[in-house]
Amino acid sequence: MTKYIQEQIAELKGRRNGITKNSDKWANLPVKIEEIDARIKELEEIDAKIADGLNTVQQLRDKARSLVGGNWKEIAKIDSFAMGIHSESQEKLNEYGLGAQSDKYNTAARTLPIPAKVVIDSIIDDYDGVGFIVQLSRIDNVEHFEVERGRVEDPKTSILAPPYPFLRTVKKLKFTDDDIVKGQRYFYRVRAVNRNGAGEWSEPLSRVQ
Repeated sequence: MTKYIQEQIAELKGRRNGITKNSDKWANLPVKIEEIDARIKELEEIDAKIADGLNTVQQLRDKARSLVGGNWKEIAKIDSFAMGIHSESQEKLNEYGLGAQSDKYNTAARTLPIPAKVVIDSIIDDYDGVGFIVQLSRIDNVEHFEVERGRVEDPKTSILAPPYPFLRTVKKLKFTDDDIVKGQRYFYRVRAVNRNGAGEWSEPLSRVQ
């Protein structure tokens, strides 16, 4: 299961558990179990599609990221109501998943800034002579990077306007692309992503082997 989706499903289920155990307190509040169940179901269905490869990874990640952004707001609303109802009882707050560790995690997640724009430091030939090694500059607040790659047959072409086809996601500042045709020019651009969104795409950088 995709990590950031799994984390949010667990958070939603924790809040649902607290509401269920204290249903009399929530009867007249504008948060319904059915709405939470629908959010959980939608995330689980998307995650299953990612695993099964029924849609492109890029489309599913974009949709999941959009859902996660909206759901953090819903989680914050539930937390606010729960703390208003049970502010005197940490034991009750624990039933919603609002223990000290969970609350610290949720606060950090909501305040994590979107990553800055990526810079591609260099593209060099792979050491075995087949493919490229792409090196990125270090930036903060990154969970993974998304890579796009364009290609033109004429190696003299110096500009290729993005967007390019999605290539892959990576977690390290250096990655290798061995699926290339020698004599053609390849263009790369990269952006950094975390649970709160994606930064700007890097300026494209290209190379011919």
